[in-house]
Amino acid sequence: MPGSAHARAGRRGPRQDARRPGAGLTEAGYAVDAVGDGAAALSYAASRTYDAVVLDVMLPGMDGFEVCRTLRDRGSGRR
Repeated sequence: MPGSAHARAGRRGPRQDARRPGAGLTEAGYAVDAVGDGAAALSYAASRTYDAVVLDVMLPGMDGFEVCRTLRDRGSGRR
């Protein structure tokens, strides 16, 4: 659809760098905040409004599943 924003997930191509989380989304024009652990993810989610949150299930300290449960329990993201 013209004018609609969308994101696509898939396999990494040779031009994408696995060390830069969100690089493909940034290149597509999306604003991306990348953090290194679950506690930072919770902090960012509490202090900003996001349309979507992409979590790694292997985040150090608190995995992505726990971050998601905590955000849901707090009611984060509800408008």
